[in-house]
Amino acid sequence: MLKKFAVKRLTASDLTFFVWHFKNRPAGNQKAINLNADVFVDLLYPSLPETEQAKLGRFPIDLHIYGPGVEAEFNIQRKIVKTPSYKNWRLNGEFVDDPDRPERFRPLTEGDFVVFEFTGELFPNAAKALFIARSVEEDSALHSELARLLANNRMVALERDNLGDLITRANVPGDHPINELTLDDALEDVVLGGSQGVTKLLTRRSGHKLTTEQLILARQKADEIGQRGEAYVNKYLLDLQRQGLIKSFAWASAENAIAPFDFRVVYETSESSIDAKSTTGPFERWIHISLSELLEMAQAPQRYDVYRVFNIRDSEAELRIAIDNREFAARILRSFEDLPPGVSVDAVSVDPSLLPFSTAIRIALEEEEEEESESSTSN
Repeated sequence: MLKKFAVKRLTASDLTFFVWHFKNRPAGNQKAINLNADVFVDLLYPSLPETEQAKLGRFPIDLHIYGPGVEAEFNIQRKIVKTPSYKNWRLNGEFVDDPDRPERFRPLTEGDFVVFEFTGELFPNAAKALFIARSVEEDSALHSELARLLANNRMVALERDNLGDLITRANVPGDHPINELTLDDALEDVVLGGSQGVTKLLTRRSGHKLTTEQLILARQKADEIGQRGEAYVNKYLLDLQRQGLIKSFAWASAENAIAPFDFRVVYETSESSIDAKSTTGPFERWIHISLSELLEMAQAPQRYDVYRVFNIRDSEAELRIAIDNREFAARILRSFEDLPPGVSVDAVSVDPSLLPFSTAIRIALEEEEEEESESSTSN
């Protein structure tokens, strides 16, 4: 599912979307939230004007509302519409009112924010909208970060990783509903064997459970990211070979999916094993090392390097390399020696700052190389 993010500064007319504001702070009859065309269309959905939905001027959307503060999820069905007289598309439909909390949206004022997560490729069919109020204590730090982000803009597009960085800077607690918008990070951690992702999912404010389908899709996505990361390492090693910096290399995991390393590199007088740890997110996401990888890392005669592939995009990524991690692995394995009989460890999660990673290297794949890499991983 393709997800796109944006932040909008709320105007007085946007707030008429809510019953309470329309009745108590009248600012016209818009009854909708403007989705500024220079962001919603130009940046997020540039193909929208060519769709049948654009010709009709409307399409339904499954809307999940959060906030302000730690207010829980409120799910309603609405529309995104545009008439010939509108400059922008509008999140529209009936007034919004939480029947259980009729004054829920009262704290919102002009200049507050809504953070959107839109789901859909050519146009959104679902959205999450998190409302952030300056006057609500739980939103205060987040509001300040959003104000710095938007500066004088009315609406901006946002990368998911930038949203994660913003949440970190605001020191947002784990139960704040904005964490609902970064659950892909948690899912990636879960399917790779991490416990942090499980903790994050279990403390979700909405309380929604993870479905089997979501877990299967997350595993498939993690596998695709892993293959994509290996393709970037393959490109990097090919370049080294062409430059004469290595003699040869083999893509071991393409031939044996359970190999305890992904590549074997031959230098003039030595060899090394390489394990690629890949993510679409930032470098700081924890990496996961299996017991078989730890054993190989600690006991193999040749050095064992970790290649951290991160910020993976359509045709580029970044790479940082930690050379020779044998002693690191040996220390971890020694810590398992006092485990009770019958108890074993299958994997560990590691903060990448603990390993001696190099500075970042940018890698770009040409279209032909992408096709070649996809062919290699499928064989």
